[in-house]
Amino acid sequence: MKRLLPVLLFISTIASAQQTLPFSPQTTATISASGTSANAAISGPSPQVVIHNSGAVTAFIKFGADSSVAATTSDYPVLAGATEVLSKGAAAYVAAITAGTAATVYVTSGSGQ
Repeated sequence: MKRLLPVLLFISTIASAQQTLPFSPQTTATISASGTSANAAISGPSPQVVIHNSGAVTAFIKFGADSSVAATTSDYPVLAGATEVLSKGAAAYVAAITAGTAATVYVTSGSGQ
């Protein structure tokens, strides 16, 4: 048992070091989503974004490399009032669209969960 104690302490230390870090926000872009796709630049090299759909309808989002990115209603859905943390990969832009009713979508870049 005396030999197991250091091993257990080591494993416990590793497990606590791998805890999820809270999201650290950087900048926020606003997209006025409607039945026509609109997009915004994602600032900085941060790996994640928080997407918040403040509208009363589902918004659909799509990431892209440049300002030509356009979302369709077949892309990733963000439900009305929902907030999601997503990895953006190498994307520099995000586009949003709804089925017709306007919704404001906030995109905050940063890191963490």
